[in-house]
Amino acid sequence: MNLRREVEGPIPSAETHAEIPDDRMERIITKLFVFLVLTIVAHGQTVEAGWKGILPLISSMGDVEKAYGKAENIDDNGYHNYRIDDSFIQVSYATEPCQPNQYNRGKFNVPANTVLDVWVTLTKAILLTDLNFDRPKYLRDVSDHTGGIHYIKREMNVMISAGIRDEHGDEYVGRIVYRPAERLKAKLICNKI
Repeated sequence: MNLRREVEGPIPSAETHAEIPDDRMERIITKLFVFLVLTIVAHGQTVEAGWKGILPLISSMGDVEKAYGKAENIDDNGYHNYRIDDSFIQVSYATEPCQPNQYNRGKFNVPANTVLDVWVTLTKAILLTDLNFDRPKYLRDVSDHTGGIHYIKREMNVMISAGIRDEHGDEYVGRIVYRPAERLKAKLICNKI
């Protein structure tokens, strides 16, 4: 079997490739750049997967410490405070299951030190359009008296808070709040406390 095929005309040389018109080269570079950005975004973690993979009623304190490190401190409201490169994070944890306490953190039938909620404050605001989330599934709420804009996914209890911060009307994300998803709450809530 002969795998060699005949090529019509001269074999392109390095000089031939250098003669690509500027506008065509610009289109090629633009397409390559868009492809790379879409590839990075497609493989990036979504908001729905939790902040660095941490989700209420699923993740534990051990998971949080792997993702964020040890807590800097515990505030007066019992939130554990973490600081990582791009954010300041506050996490509340469950206490003994189905036991009343000051902050009502025993209301779920989950092990102690299970994540209850996560408050993420971004240290560098990012454009909403750069955030990887399923935007059509979020309700956009602008009824806040502070002028804030909130994107809410009710069944997951995720809220993205944004504000308009530039002359172009671009929305920037400042905070993301994760609370227990409705389906997990219904399944894990204690009947009597």
